[in-house]
Amino acid sequence: MIGNNALLFVSALACTGAFALSDNTTSQVPKKTGSGYVLTDIVGKRADAHPNPRIYQYPQFLPDVVDTLLGDNILGNILLKERSDPAPVPVSNKFSYYEIDIEVGTPGQQLSLILDTGSSDLWGVSTSDIRCSNNGQGSLDCSQNTFNQEKSSTWQVNSSAPNFGIQYVDGSGAKGVWGNDVVSFGDVSLDSCSFGLATDSNSSTGIMGIAFPGQESTPYPYPNVPQLLKDQGYIETVAYSLWLNDVQASTGNILFGAVDHGKYDGPLYTIPIINTGSGSEPWDMAVTFSNITVCLGGVFSTIEFTEGTVILDSGTTFSYLPSNMVQPILKGLNAQYNSDISGYTVPCDVDDGGFIEFNLDGAIVVVLIQEFLLHLKTASGDIAYQNGKPLCQVGLVEQDDANSIHILGDTFLRSAYVVYDLQNYEISMANSALNSSFSDIEVIGSGGVRAL
Repeated sequence: MIGNNALLFVSALACTGAFALSDNTTSQVPKKTGSGYVLTDIVGKRADAHPNPRIYQYPQFLPDVVDTLLGDNILGNILLKERSDPAPVPVSNKFSYYEIDIEVGTPGQQLSLILDTGSSDLWGVSTSDIRCSNNGQGSLDCSQNTFNQEKSSTWQVNSSAPNFGIQYVDGSGAKGVWGNDVVSFGDVSLDSCSFGLATDSNSSTGIMGIAFPGQESTPYPYPNVPQLLKDQGYIETVAYSLWLNDVQASTGNILFGAVDHGKYDGPLYTIPIINTGSGSEPWDMAVTFSNITVCLGGVFSTIEFTEGTVILDSGTTFSYLPSNMVQPILKGLNAQYNSDISGYTVPCDVDDGGFIEFNLDGAIVVVLIQEFLLHLKTASGDIAYQNGKPLCQVGLVEQDDANSIHILGDTFLRSAYVVYDLQNYEISMANSALNSSFSDIEVIGSGGVRAL
């Protein structure tokens, strides 16, 4: 069922601990590719440090990047991109991210890249990266998940483009060249796809950015992956649906050009993407955030969001919200601050059936408290209290800096089915049908989800 900006009210009885989201396991194997859509799996990963720091400020073009990118100081007048995740800590399984497998070149070379709705460039690490351990100058393992352009008969350097380069405020970054090659995934092949090839990087994994071209890290916009899928006839509308599945699941999927009605429950709300930049069109996945209703210990409380918009970002592990929203939740869970991980922890069995209802401009998504809890591990196993109970980190972070950007990351998105329509500047969302194997795919036409 598709709805439009209607409110879904959760009964007060739901706050007794009996509330649960559906787990649809009806068996029907979806197609990989059909007329007007492309479907491909994404794989959830956990690690002690995110393999690639996140980008969520305005894209930057770094002139003369070959000589200065990874030097001592290039701040000058450049607004550097920020990390959305804290610095790495000596704990395993702390960060979650989602990878998509693609092939680049002829013959195809497989790369696993971070799927990111918060950036727009496609880039990977070169086998000739000077920081590869096999080159004797670094510690990056380049034996796999890297691209050797010399082995691709279709690789072409884009000599008219500026050098590829990006840097993060913590000093990590990548530099190299722009090129074009064949990129394949989900049974489709894109010709002449722009690809940034990092030859000097201290990030171990590249990115497939699928946001608006306005976030590309070059002053010369180009058609990125979602736009090329339309330009080359695979989809009718520059749109895609993201289904991450629950916190315990290892795989989800991304569906370009269509909606899968088998992957969500209840109404599919459609709301506008908000223009937060200075241009005439939206440049990031910002939507109006109205409030949250928290149910903990059988008690409801509603907290208004007064900051305007929030970013929906699959490349961010946690959710970053004002302290007036986060603190009541942490207090209700009796969470304790842990300086070792720069975050709050609770026993993993703290969940009492509580949930958080998010109201995004009238679109309602309910997230169980359990979906915000990330198990912490060391190399030898679970981190536990003295009584043996496993320790979990709460995937909510206070963000109160005056210039901060508020983000709903993977801890929220796993419970939501989200359709990103870059052509009509709309977001559609519903509660995810967790672990669903049922598929009912409908192509998105030029009128967007509202026209379905």
